Amino acid sequence: STFFNQGVNFAADAVAGGAGLLNKVYVRPEIFAMSGTISSAINFIFGLIPLTLVVFAMHRSLGIRAIMIIPIILFMIMLTTGLGLLFAIAYLEFDDARHLIQVFLMLLTYMTPVFYSLSALGPHTQEVIRKNPLTSVLNVFRESWGNTFNGTIHDWLYLASFSTITFALGFYLFAKWWPKGVTKL
Repeated sequence: STFFNQGVNFAADAVAGGAGLLNKVYVRPEIFAMSGTISSAINFIFGLIPLTLVVFAMHRSLGIRAIMIIPIILFMIMLTTGLGLLFAIAYLEFDDARHLIQVFLMLLTYMTPVFYSLSALGPHTQEVIRKNPLTSVLNVFRESWGNTFNGTIHDWLYLASFSTITFALGFYLFAKWWPKGVTKL
């Protein structure tokens, strides 16, 4: 979830913080968002090194499933870039949006079963938690990196579709908003 929170914040801040430069030099603002997200992905990849050591210390192996980390990272880049572009609009349009988005991201993180088991929750709460896209990310990550959870095909499909839709929606809405929004900067 650090990759997600950091990536969304970096993407939105890169566009909002680079607004002055974007007014003077023609650079596609989406590149700023992608750079923030890719920076977070690189941090995540470096974080896999100590996690791999932990996996081996627990006498587990990564196995062939570890290669599935590549599509997971790509889906996360798509998800965080799409949300980062949507949140960049909010950052530039509304002064208080940054604080509200931080609260939203915190709630989304707490609704991801990292430190608790889904089975410990009631059936209605489980359904809400399962709709959280970060839950699918966590399930498929645990499946691929350490074989500690059997992520389902539903998790993969949900992650792929939610990431793709968020990415496309973020780019589409940002592209429609940017020509009008840049005049307000």
